[in-house]
Amino acid sequence: MIHPTGSFITKQAVMDAMGKLGIDSQMQNLLASGAVMAGQYARENNKATIPWVSTPGFTKDGEWFNLDDLDFHDFIEHDASMSREDAALGDHVEFSPKIWDQVLNVFEGKEKTSIDLIAKAMNVRYQDSKARNEDFKDEYTLKTALLRYGEQAMWTQERFPDNFTAHPANSITGTTVNTMVPELFWANPGKGDEIRQMGIGNAMGFKELLHSVNLKDFWHPHQLKEKVLGLYDEKKDGDVTISDTPATKNDTD
Repeated sequence: MIHPTGSFITKQAVMDAMGKLGIDSQMQNLLASGAVMAGQYARENNKATIPWVSTPGFTKDGEWFNLDDLDFHDFIEHDASMSREDAALGDHVEFSPKIWDQVLNVFEGKEKTSIDLIAKAMNVRYQDSKARNEDFKDEYTLKTALLRYGEQAMWTQERFPDNFTAHPANSITGTTVNTMVPELFWANPGKGDEIRQMGIGNAMGFKELLHSVNLKDFWHPHQLKEKVLGLYDEKKDGDVTISDTPATKNDTD
C-alpha cells in the first residue's frame, strides 16, 4: 500500500493504509500529518537523505515524506521507546533486542498482554532511560509522554481483543485512543514520578489535560505548552501532592 523503497510516500497513501487497519479518517490525518511535517522539516533544513528536486510531482512543501525523515530525534522518534535505544545512548533507529528484552521480561512468558502489563513495561522503560540518559531530564516532556501513551493505545486497540484480526472500518478513533490513554496512565506504577518529570501538577491534572487538548495540538508543541500552562499555572508552586495511588472507578470513567 506504500512505496516499497520507503521513499516518496504520500500522505494519502499512508491514510489509505491506515484505513485498512480500521483507523478512522481523523486519526489517519493526524498521524499522516506528523510524518509529512517531518518530511517538510527535513527538506526545509537540507537534511533530506534522498534526492527529490528533479522528481516530478514532489515539491519542497508537498504532502509526502521518506521513512528516513522519521528518524529525527524528538520529532516523532523519542526517548524511553519500547524497542529502541535513547538517542543519547546509541542507535535510536534500529530495533534493539536488549531494549525489547526489558519489555519481554515484564510479560514473564505470557502469551497475551493486558493494560496492566503494558503500563508496567512502559514504566520499566521510563525508569531505565531516566537512570542511564543524562539528557532525559530535559528531553522527556509532555509531548514525549503523549507520544508514548498514544502509541501504546493505538497498537493495543489494533490487537485487542480480536487476536490480530482486522478491525471494522472506523473502529479506532481519536475518542477510543483518548479513552485508552488514561487507562494506561492510571495503571502505570510510576505515574507520580512521570507527572513530576512532565511538570503539570498532579495525576488528575494529566487526566484533565487529556480531555482538553485537541488532537491537532499534538504536532504544535508551543500551542500544547500554552494550554498546559494555562490549565496548571496554579499547580506549579509545588503545594499539590503528587501521588502514585490508583485511581477510583470515577477517575477512569
